[in-house]
Amino acid sequence: MTGVFDRHPSLPVVGLGVGYLVAAAVHLVGGGNDGVATAVEAVLLGLLGTALLYGSVRLSRLDLDTHDGLRVFFWVLGSGLVGLVVATLLIKMQQLEGVELQNIPVLLVTASGATAIVGLGVAEYRERLWSERKTLREQTDYTARLHRRLSVLNRALRHNLRNETTVIRGYTESLLDTEPRDDSRATLRTIRKHTKNVERLGNQAKRLNQVWENEFTDELDLTEVVEVSVEDVLAEHDDVTVTTDLPPSAPADVHHRFDFAVREAVENAVRHNDPGTDVRVSIDRNPPDTVTVSVSDTGDGIPEDELDAIREGSEDSLVHGSGLGLWLMYWTVTMSNGDLSFERNEPQGTVVEMTVPATEAN
Repeated sequence: MTGVFDRHPSLPVVGLGVGYLVAAAVHLVGGGNDGVATAVEAVLLGLLGTALLYGSVRLSRLDLDTHDGLRVFFWVLGSGLVGLVVATLLIKMQQLEGVELQNIPVLLVTASGATAIVGLGVAEYRERLWSERKTLREQTDYTARLHRRLSVLNRALRHNLRNETTVIRGYTESLLDTEPRDDSRATLRTIRKHTKNVERLGNQAKRLNQVWENEFTDELDLTEVVEVSVEDVLAEHDDVTVTTDLPPSAPADVHHRFDFAVREAVENAVRHNDPGTDVRVSIDRNPPDTVTVSVSDTGDGIPEDELDAIREGSEDSLVHGSGLGLWLMYWTVTMSNGDLSFERNEPQGTVVEMTVPATEAN
């Protein structure tokens, strides 16, 4: 019997509904002389029983255990008893005033059934609310645990990458200073290049984690953001030129680290651009709704498989990017409620466009 209640915790409510249906059938068969009144009363009792059965079906769809089912049953039973007591008191008051009432048992059963249904509705709502709260707590706890794990993994990975690449680059620079053979120097330069790529990947992972951790937006002047970002990139690449076309101001409501996306776009254009050519950064205000930051180059363009990964919003074994730069741009712009697009720069190269919500200038 315990196993049955474990599988069907709403069974007590089913029994109560069946009881009302039985009462309706008994009353219909053994009713008084007034057949119409008896039929109406039987139908009313039947409807009460049917409502309780329907409520039990709704309860069965909830994730209830035996304890929950008994709690609901006693709540419904208590509500029915309240209706029974109140109806009894009203009937007694009517009798004291000399009013003659017919079919008092039917009145009492009907009153208790009506309040039992009300109690069932309240109990179901309460159980649904508790279930949603429980689910929300579980999801919150799971998200917090997942976030802690990812944070630990992120910090540990970046720390170890930084340590290992620092050692590799140190030895590589030392060997280059010893003036080895030309073929060795080419190999060492390749090692140094890829070491810098690993370091860049670690920095991108750090920035991407910062974007994900703090999602709030803020009103920023994109003109200032672009100017600072370009200066930072040029400080690391003194052999390139970046041309800017910026308005006096371009206020926008964006992720508070929107500079990550701008700097990554400029950095990407500088590193992949043809030697001796310019990278161009511009801002177009599209009143009153949006502001677009455009970064164009004349390089070989971004590989199509990397763009496919960004367009689809996911990576798999066949469609993947070579780094985190595009993802850093994608998530920063997306979390700014904006759009990131890539266009061909005629006759060669790529134009990266970041369109974000504008705000009114002060």
